Formats: sequence, C-alpha cells, structure tokens
Amino acid sequence: MLIKQKNQPNNPSSRVNIIAASVMTAGLIFSAIPANAYIPRDNQISIRVNPVELETQAGVQRVYDYMAREATHACAARSGSSLTAKRIEAQCAADLLDDFVFDLNDKRLIDYHKTQISA
Repeated sequence: MLIKQKNQPNNPSSRVNIIAASVMTAGLIFSAIPANAYIPRDNQISIRVNPVELETQAGVQRVYDYMAREATHACAARSGSSLTAKRIEAQCAADLLDDFVFDLNDKRLIDYHKTQISA
C-alpha cells in the first residue's frame, strides 16, 4: 500500500497517522485470509503426467481429474472448516489447477479445462 505524505518533518502526528493507517490496513488484509489456508511460498507442488495419456479424450479426462485431486489436496486447510476457509481452499485449488493446465500447455487439456470451468 502506498501512502503519500507531504513533507512536514516537524509534525510528528502526521507520521503517527500514516503508521496507524498502514498497520490497520495490514491487519485487515491479513485477517481476511487464515494463515493455514494457503500454500506457503517455499513449498513446491509438482505432478507427473505421461504425455501419451493426452492422446485420447479418456486420457485427457484422467489427467485432468488427477490434476484436480492434487490441487485440492495441496490447498486443503490444515485446520478449521469455516465457510471462509472452504472458499479460500476452493479458490486456491482452482488457481493451482489453472497453473497445472496452462503450464503443461496441451491444447486438448486446455480445451477440456475450459469446458469444465464454464459448466
């Protein structure tokens, strides 16, 4: 968050207000997302896909289902079952599945993914 401040070095209250605004904003941002409901940045999620499976529609569906399960598992909240945690879990899994599909960059898989998310 960028907060613009006029140059008033002799006015300590303006600095306090800016710090308070920053702390309040940071608190609002972090309170909206439970710490245990996301994948930490240092964790790497990887999957293995046999390219031969992508040659048939049934294979594409199997690979896609596998990717969806792995994304759901990776994003599962460590504790709690609030609606907010479940919503964040679902969004995390959807985003991770998007990453899996588009990183693999197979047209058949991308087309299948588009039909699944539009349903």
